[in-house]
Amino acid sequence: MITPPRKVEQIIEAVGKTHTTGSFVWDGNEPFRISVDNEFSGSKHKYGVYIVRILDSKQIIYIGKAGSICNDGNFKRQDLQSRLKNTRGSQDSQTWFRNLVQSFGALRITYIVCNDRTLSPAFVETLLLQAFLNDFECLPAKNKSL
Repeated sequence: MITPPRKVEQIIEAVGKTHTTGSFVWDGNEPFRISVDNEFSGSKHKYGVYIVRILDSKQIIYIGKAGSICNDGNFKRQDLQSRLKNTRGSQDSQTWFRNLVQSFGALRITYIVCNDRTLSPAFVETLLLQAFLNDFECLPAKNKSL
C-alpha cells in the first residue's frame, strides 16, 4: 500500500514552488558555524523557515523560523544564517546540533526563503507546525510548543 504524502510535506513542496529553497547536510565532522557560513556565503540576508530532518529517514525533528517582521514592514536583524548559529536555550548551536547528530545521525537542514513578505516566516512556521501536529498528533521531537 502506498502511503499518501503528509500535509506537512505537501505544504513544504507548495511553498517551495514559489519561494527560494536550499539545504545542506551536517554530520558533525566540521564546526556547525562553518557549515552554515559556507551555505550562506556571499548571499544577502535571507529570512524564512528552516526544517531539520534526520538525513537517512527524512523525519522532521525541528521546524524553526528566522526573521520577525516589525510593524514598519521591515525584518528584524536575525536572518537564517544568524538564527542557525544562535543559541537554543542555554546551549550554543554547536552543542545543540551535535547532540542531535549524536541522537539521530546526520542531518539535512532545509530552508525556505520568505524575503518577499508574501508569506511571513512566522506564518509559514506556524502552518508547518500545525500541519505536522495534524499529521502526527504531536510536534516535531525538538519543538517545544506551537
